[in-house]
Amino acid sequence: MGDELRNRGNLWEGDTSENEKMHASCKRMFRRSNKRGPGVALQMMRCDEAQSAVLQALGEADADVNSPNSTTTDGGSDDETAATMPPSQTSDLSFSGRGERVAVGDLKRMPALADLGTVLNLADNESVSVHKTVRIMARFEWGAPPTLQHLRATSSFIGKPWWSFVRYQGTSGMAQWGRVRLVLRSLGRERRSCVVVQRLRRVDPRPECVLTAHNCKRLAWHFHSPLDAYPMLELVDASRILRAEDIQVDWADFSDRLGLFATPANVRIDTAERHASRFFTNAFYPWTSRSMRPGF
Repeated sequence: MGDELRNRGNLWEGDTSENEKMHASCKRMFRRSNKRGPGVALQMMRCDEAQSAVLQALGEADADVNSPNSTTTDGGSDDETAATMPPSQTSDLSFSGRGERVAVGDLKRMPALADLGTVLNLADNESVSVHKTVRIMARFEWGAPPTLQHLRATSSFIGKPWWSFVRYQGTSGMAQWGRVRLVLRSLGRERRSCVVVQRLRRVDPRPECVLTAHNCKRLAWHFHSPLDAYPMLELVDASRILRAEDIQVDWADFSDRLGLFATPANVRIDTAERHASRFFTNAFYPWTSRSMRPGF
């Protein structure tokens, strides 16, 4: 099938890439207007409400760019830096300490963040600034030029949860993977752009796996011990994040364990399931295909 598609030249034509994500807000507005409501006036009000929510959420992601407290690494203003040289690495991006101040003890009430105090080296009565979004200049291992990416960690972004998966540089220098659980703008009194990730680890591939043959990495959650209920946490500076990573469920393993009609939405995710879960990196996700092949 792969050879047939390549010979017919349909692979690039069927690649919706980032454009497909942009349809979500339009579809949501359509459902809230044409599909519901008795009158035109109410439809217009609902459409405007949805549009305002989308614009507000997207505006918050870039709000720190125009913050008067934002400074660049060389002490100049954001506008001066943009006029002289575009950013090429994450350390060139400005950020502010804006965010919600939350005590570490309050965050630790969430079971997945029970070890947060140890990871951050902060007491329960100390605070951190929590934000929804962190900006990075993505670095691609296939040589594409760096590009700006927004990574998010929130239970509600335009009404849906968004926990970004990332590929980052580990302390040993090797590439690691994880899911962003918190975006932090400060630790105690220290202003700092960093994230807390739930770690993933490499596991052995399935025999004769076609995804492994095409350079997809098989992953599992990384636990301190077999008795832990949630994956281990790691504090990662934004400058160590290489890029966003598209992570997919290992559907063959998932259906073998839970049945053909099982999905993450209709299965109870408990401790046993988290330990058994397997994932794949998606080597086919077109992060830079359009910019590198503009003719397609």
